[in-house]
Amino acid sequence: MKRTKYNNKKYYYDGYCFDSKKEHGEYLTLKHRSEKLHEFKLIVKPIFELVPKFKCQGKGIRRATIQPDFMLIWPEDKEHRYIYEVQDVKGFSKKKNAFLSTEKWKLQWKMLQYMAHCQSLCVYEYKNELVTINRMVEWKFTIV
Repeated sequence: MKRTKYNNKKYYYDGYCFDSKKEHGEYLTLKHRSEKLHEFKLIVKPIFELVPKFKCQGKGIRRATIQPDFMLIWPEDKEHRYIYEVQDVKGFSKKKNAFLSTEKWKLQWKMLQYMAHCQSLCVYEYKNELVTINRMVEWKFTIV
């Protein structure tokens, strides 16, 4: 079996493939909180489109997406706004005192935050279906 970049092991549970033991543990915690305590709605591995596919000089350019690990949809607050919290689970390096991530991921994460800030993020893909988001939402981005 080929080793992964950060020597993590894949975990399969509830029909999902988790990239690490830490991500699997976070899923179990969030699943318990969403099902038993009804704090929020849990969405696993949603896909956000950052740049749609397009043609440039006659060549087709693929779309650019990011697939965070989890999205939590918290109930309405006093101002009738939903809170969408996007979470991504990353390993932590004590030597570097930073989360383990690639430059590509960092750029995608920044683009996702920017699109949410500009309120242009209104659709995500989940289980091959497009889901529209009400624009009156507050966004939170968390690295676990």
